[in-house]
Amino acid sequence: MDRQATPPQQDPEEALESPPSADAGDERLAILAARIGGDPGVALGEVCRHVVTDRRYADSTRAVFAQIMEQVRSALGQGGIR
Repeated sequence: MDRQATPPQQDPEEALESPPSADAGDERLAILAARIGGDPGVALGEVCRHVVTDRRYADSTRAVFAQIMEQVRSALGQGGIR
C-alpha cells in the first residue's frame, strides 16, 4: 500500500502562538527597517516593495501594495507624506 505521510496536526491555539519562520526576504526587510529608522515615507515604500516582490503573498495583496507604493512615490515626489 502506497500511503503518503501527512504532517501532524497542530493545535490551532499553538499555531497562533508560534511566530512564522523568517526567510531571507524577511531578514532583509528587518535590516532595512532598522537602517531607515525615522523616515516613515521611505519605510512604507520599502514595505510595499517587499510585499510586491515576494511571491508568497497573493496576487491581489501584491496589487494593492503596488498601488500603495505608487501613492507613496507620488507623495514623496510632491514634498512628502502628510
